[in-house]
Formats: sequence, C-alpha cells, structure tokens
Amino acid sequence: MKIGGLIVLAVVALTFLNAEDITLSKASSKVEALIKKGDFKIVDTNYFKSKLGKGTRVGAKVILIDARPKKKYQKGHIPTAINIPDTAFDKFYPQISSMDKNREIITYCGGWKCIKSPKVALDLKRIGWQNIKIYQAGMPKWIKDKNYIELNLVVVKSMVKKKKGFIIDARPQKVYKKGHIPTAINIPDTKFNEYKNLLPKDKSIKIVTYCGGYKCAKSHNVAKELIKLGYEKVSVFAGGLPLWQKNGLEIEKDLENRAKEVKKTDFIIKNGVKLVAEQEDNEGMVYAEFFKEVADGKIKDIVIVDVRDKDEFGAGHIKNAVNIPISKFKEKNFVEEVEKIVKGGKKVILVCATGGRATEAMTTIIDNKGDLNNIFFADANIDCDKNGKCKIEVNEPL
Repeated sequence: MKIGGLIVLAVVALTFLNAEDITLSKASSKVEALIKKGDFKIVDTNYFKSKLGKGTRVGAKVILIDARPKKKYQKGHIPTAINIPDTAFDKFYPQISSMDKNREIITYCGGWKCIKSPKVALDLKRIGWQNIKIYQAGMPKWIKDKNYIELNLVVVKSMVKKKKGFIIDARPQKVYKKGHIPTAINIPDTKFNEYKNLLPKDKSIKIVTYCGGYKCAKSHNVAKELIKLGYEKVSVFAGGLPLWQKNGLEIEKDLENRAKEVKKTDFIIKNGVKLVAEQEDNEGMVYAEFFKEVADGKIKDIVIVDVRDKDEFGAGHIKNAVNIPISKFKEKNFVEEVEKIVKGGKKVILVCATGGRATEAMTTIIDNKGDLNNIFFADANIDCDKNGKCKIEVNEPL
C-alpha cells in the first residue's frame, strides 16, 4: 500500500511539473528568460483564485500586483490587485513598502507575451521579497474563465456621467435609501433572489456592483451570483460608497429602482480615422472594427507601428507593421521617430501584444505634444505567427 501511495504521489508530482513546463512554453522567449532568471514559480488560475478569499483586500491570503500601466489597471483588474507598473516601479512601490516581505506575493499583467509581470517580480526580488510567484496567464485568462473584475473610481464616474451600464448597490435597503451612487438600483446580497427580477435581460450589459468599501464583501457576493446567471461583463467597484463620497461626489437618496437602457458603444471620426466615442479618458484610441480593417490591409494610408522590442516583433507581428521599440528611445526621440512616418504623409496606429505598451506609447505622444491628428493607438490583444496570421481581440475603452 505504501509503495502504491508513493507511486500515486510521484505521478501527481510529475503531472504537476509537466503542466508547469507546458504552461511556461506558452510564454515568449523573452518572458521565459526573465522567469528563469528569477527562478519564479508560475501559478495557474485555480491556485490564484484560492488565494483571493471573498474578494476583499482584507481577506486575501496573498499580495496581488498588477504590473500593467495605470490606465489599463483602471479599466479593470483582478480583485484585490495593487497597481505597480513595471515602468514606474519606484513611484508606485511605496503602497506596499511597509508590508512583510515574507508574505506571498503574485504578479500578473497582460498574458503570456507580456514582460511586465516578470520584470516587476525581478524588482521585488532585488529589494528583498522572498516568496514571489507569477500568474503569467494574466488578465486575458482571468476574463476568459468568466471571472468578474474590479474597477477604479474613474470608470464608475464615467458610467454615471454618461448613463451607461447598470450599477447595483449590494447593501441593505435601509442603508441604500440613506444615500447611494446616482443611477444605482438596490439588490441586497442577502435578498438577491427576491430582487433579481430587476436585472436587465441583456446578458452582455456592463454591470458594476458596490457596497461599503474595501472591507465589504456584499458587492463580491452579488457579482458571483451574476456570473452564475450568465452575465458576461460583471465588475466590482471595491472602493464603494466611502470612496465615492471621499472624492466629494454627489449621492442620491430614495431613488426609485429602475433599469437603465444602455447604448451600444459608437465611434467618432477624426482625420478619416474611426475612434471610440468615449475620448475623454481614451484619447486617440481606435475603434475596434476600424482597426481590424487596418490590420487586414484594407486601409492603405495608415501605418501600424509595433512598439515592442525587436525580438518580440520578430517572433510575429501584423503584416506590413513597422517596428519602433519604445524601450529603445528617450520619450522625445520616440515621438520624433514616429512623426517621421507622419511627415511622409501617413497616419500611425501604435500597437503591442496586449495593449499595455501601446497605451504607454500614446501617453508619451500626448505628454510630449506629438501630432494627435495623425497618431493613434489600438488597445488590443494581438497574437501573430511569423507568417503574419493574427488573432486580434480589441479591449473596451475606459
């Protein structure tokens, strides 16, 4: 029996190790090299979820770090995550500087080709963190597995202002009536089944839940129920009403429960280029269907500029794309390199593999007063082989 037990354990261990090898093989060569350099363990979604508890920061068994740019983080992140972008590590690190460096810490970013999570992991190791793991499948896998995400205040403010989406206050009715976020309806987590008839019929509508702040699990409870019912775009505003009020934002009282009609995202046209309609927090972001037409070569006066490093570009890119690595240049020099294409009579769309570096590149163009009439960006997950055959999934605007 003992021998049989040992064999079973050996098989389980071997299976686990093989699974890790297969997992790591999905990474780009650069990502793989960084992971091996730090000798980091790669964890899967099940392990990752087991560490999140009820979804609140106080209940999480691990410190979770989102290594993507701030704007990507604001759009949506895995519950409990703290934002420490790889390109601004020293600026954002003070958020966790007082925490115990022996605690388990997990980094993630935009998927298998994203170098940001291993880069932040290496920075953490350099300054003494002992128990670092990486969820390299990252945000794409988390969403693909139909998990809900967490939003920042800026997104919820935009939803309220534009009267888009569906906001749920998960607190008890008496508390809700004292004051709540404008447009929110009340579906208490303890009476979900009684109130679920108030939910929209369209399962593709963006739904945001909130309650009494970062320590409150009610919004997470409702989010999980919504996922069970098949709603596809479920988010939690973890800061909840306390964060809303802390920022001096208006609240409503005794608002009648009602569902809001949601308009489909539309586009605007700028200099012949279709951009997402919500430009306030997404300046220069190209409209999804238009970008796919550009990537298919149907629009000839636009050049796609891939801002990834040379080796990543060489492993696969959109056909006819030009490579201008943002990491190779100082900010002003990068802008000058891109504007050389514009001066040649073309328009530019900046891209990368997961949208992170393209977003950073566009911010660089904006901050350095680049040509905003001719330079744009695509926030998209782009996976291309060496023959230029690509799978493109455009992300939603902020």
